[in-house]
Order: sequence, then C-alpha cells, then structure tokens
Amino acid sequence: MGTEDIMREIHIENRRLEKRLDRDLERYDMAYLYAPSGWGKYTFLRDYQKSAKGYRVHWLEPCGEEDVENLLSEEAGKRLIIIPGLDRLRRQGKQEIINKLLEGRRRDDRFLFSSACQVPEEMLVYVANRRMIVYGDAELQPSRDEVGEYFRRREIFLDEETLIKIEKDLHNIPIYMYMLENPLRNSARGYTGVVREQCLKDTCSYLDVTYFRTFPLEIQESLLKLSCFETLTPELLIYMLRVSREKAAELLQKLLEAGSVIEPCGKDAYRFCLLFGAFLSRIVTKYIDLEDQLDMYRRAMAYFREQEEYLAALRFADLLDDEERTAELLDLYLEHHSSYMDFMLLEEYLLNLPPVYVIHYPRLICAAAMLEALLDNPEAAVRYESYLEEQMDECQDEALLKEYQSCWSFLKLCMPGSVEPEKFLKDLEKM
Repeated sequence: MGTEDIMREIHIENRRLEKRLDRDLERYDMAYLYAPSGWGKYTFLRDYQKSAKGYRVHWLEPCGEEDVENLLSEEAGKRLIIIPGLDRLRRQGKQEIINKLLEGRRRDDRFLFSSACQVPEEMLVYVANRRMIVYGDAELQPSRDEVGEYFRRREIFLDEETLIKIEKDLHNIPIYMYMLENPLRNSARGYTGVVREQCLKDTCSYLDVTYFRTFPLEIQESLLKLSCFETLTPELLIYMLRVSREKAAELLQKLLEAGSVIEPCGKDAYRFCLLFGAFLSRIVTKYIDLEDQLDMYRRAMAYFREQEEYLAALRFADLLDDEERTAELLDLYLEHHSSYMDFMLLEEYLLNLPPVYVIHYPRLICAAAMLEALLDNPEAAVRYESYLEEQMDECQDEALLKEYQSCWSFLKLCMPGSVEPEKFLKDLEKM
C-alpha cells in the first residue's frame, strides 16, 4: 500500500479544528498546517474542503503554471485555495508559482497550506503581520473521543480506559491509529502490549520503506549515528560524523527541508520529530551491528565528557555497562552539583554501582551513604561511612585528607537514620 493509499485510510474527523478554522478564516487570509508525516494533514484538508461553506474551493494538486494562470484570470468571488504538500512543491522548484499566486490574491481569497516543514522564511512576513495563522500537531492531534469514533466506524468498540492507554502510549498520532487497527481487531484480549508492539513494528516498517530508504545512503548512515541523541547541534555533528562545520550545516539544512525528520528547539539546536525519533530508535539495530553501536556510544560519551555535560555522558556509560567510567563521571558531576534533586537524579547510577568503584571517590562514598539514608537503609549508609573513615585513616596526602574530612563532616550532619529533603537542604546550607 502506497503513501497516498494510507493517507486516504487515516480518516479521523477533527471537528474541533474545522470549527476553529471557520472562525480564523474570518480574521486571517491564510492558514498553515505544519506537522510531520502521519498526522493526517491531507485527510483533514479533504474533510474541510467538503464542509467549507460560502467559498468556491480550489484544490491545487498538482500545482502548475496553468493552474495559477486560470486562478488569476477567474472572476471575482470568495475563494478557498487549498495547497497540500507545500514542502513537496518547494522541493520541485515551484515556490515561484506559489509566490505569484500569493501576490495576485484578492481581498476575499483564503489560502490553506499543509506542509511537513515549518513556515518558509519568505512567508514568515505573513505571520508577522497577522495575515497567516499556523497550526501544528497539537491542533491536528485527535482527541480521545475522536479516536474512539474512528474505531467505532470500523466496528471496533473500545472502553474509556483503553482509549486512555492508547493516548498515553501512541499520542493518538493518526498513522498509529491506522496501524493499530489490524492487531486490535485480531486480538482476543483487546489492547495489550503485544498489540501495541505490532502496531509500532508495522509503523516502523512502513516508514522504513516509504521514507527512510528514500534518503541517500550517506544521509541514512548519518541519521543512524545520531539516533541516540535527544538534541542535535552543529558541534555534535562535527564530532560524531567527523565532518567539517560546512558539511554539518549542510546536512542539518537538508534534513529541515526534507520535513518530518528534525525540528528546531533553540538557537542552533534541533531534535528529531516525535514519530521519526521513535522510528529511528527502533530501527537502528536493523542497520548497525553491535560493535558499531558500542563505538557510537563510546564516541557520544567522550563528546559529552569533553563538553562537561556529565549527566548526558553518564547515560552512555550506563548503556556501555562501563562501571569504572560511570564512577568517574558521577564524581565529576557531584563536584559541581550537590542539591537534593541532584542526588535523586543519580540514585539509579549510584545504588547499582559496586562499592569497589565507589570507594575511590570520597564524594561518591558520601553520596551513596546519603542516598541509603534517604531510602531509610541505615545499615548500608553506615557501611559507606566506614569506607570513608578507613580512607581517612590511610590517607597521607594533606589536601586529599581535608576533602575526606569535609565529606565526613557533611555526612555526620545528615546521619544517622533517614533524611528528609528539607533537613538535607538545611544541612547543606550549614556546610
């Protein structure tokens, strides 16, 4: 089944957005629907085309010079001009055609665009002067009731609890609802973990074949090497891909223009779109063998350590099961962070680290003891305290001894017994 077939099948009615669009088109000349693939932009526009009242509707797909000339020469009247897939038209070099149409628009004309890319730079002026309103996936996301209605039309009847689970697990993304249909229909137990897994697997297979493999091999390999990162920056690409700054900037621009892959999340910072990020994290093992994956984690850990982003580096040390490096990074992190929340962030790392690695770092001994006390494990806390006292007795280095003594004094303020957050913060202030 091709992309267009699936888009026709994903038909979740969004009456809320239709009503809002009716109101907004009285105030704005244009509306721009921006969301990655799989959010049902195309079918929403098809629905709205049928329900729009008081307009002569023109659906421009495809959009060529002849279509534009016909529109420009058409007699006056209220017109709704719908242009789906603006990102595709731009990649086909048709932006000038769109510009010509916008320049020749009449007072009563209204435009509806959909795109997998954010508003193009040359069209931002319409947003700035309040002639264009932009909708995103938050507006396109169907509600729980709309998802329930979608399945009822297919004779699949779901209770409220199941709909809540689907919303939580799958964010009600329309393409997931379509992929969920067959496993849900064939499951005797209704919505289960197996059903959800089959849905995710089918969605990933679809995206793999119809989208990911359409990229040049070089870009596919780059995306796989970046799959484990939450935020992408030019510096990260330079380090991980071993490319120049110019090549990194070029790759980011290509991914932005492709749509549905990355989106800006700050100055020179980007993140994977929700659907594509989920796809990439699942598909990576299909294309990268274990050794390449471990090498990717090592390079990521080294990058974040160099950037002094020790918490991010810890995640990769944990993935590598490198306990020695985990201890080192924990110590570096605690050298600069010592709040109650910092301790709680490190709980899993610290408590799973064998004492043989902890005892080399007085800060870790103190932190581990504190965590055990917070968890009301006084025996374990006292054991870590004894490690610290042993090292104080054996220490010959005066500077290091002072650090041990400082940690020991701090620990005594909070021991024995469990430690409440408020008490911990007061004791920290005393230190």
